Amino acid sequence: MDPADRPLGFVPQAYDAMRKVPQYDGLIRERFERCLDLYLCPREAKTRLDIDPDSLLPQLPSPAELRPFPERLSSRFVGHAGRVLSVSVSPSGEHLLSASADGAHAATCPPPPPPLPAPARLPAPARPCPPLLLPPPAPARPCPG
Repeated sequence: MDPADRPLGFVPQAYDAMRKVPQYDGLIRERFERCLDLYLCPREAKTRLDIDPDSLLPQLPSPAELRPFPERLSSRFVGHAGRVLSVSVSPSGEHLLSASADGAHAATCPPPPPPLPAPARLPAPARPCPPLLLPPPAPARPCPG
């Protein structure tokens, strides 16, 4: 391409290494003008949102709408001094084994289910709880560590 036909007054040249390429002549002047543009540019006013914080909270349903949930104690299992951490039911459903935070375990027979609303002439079935033999608790071992 003829140098007079080029859109810019730039003539490409070959250099042996990048460190030998000269600095752009207008670099300092263009940097300075860009800094002036940023320094003197008009600021944009940001609009603040005016939101009521209470409107961000979800509306919770009333407790009457959340029924059914337990309202009364249906059965009580005694025998633990600490908080009960685990409950296991035997495959036959005849025994409950519970373990508490104090290290005690207890085997109980679950109470019979409440009688169904049936005619008064049918008595609720009463079933005896068969005995469950458990080994004594093993002494606590310290964790290796």
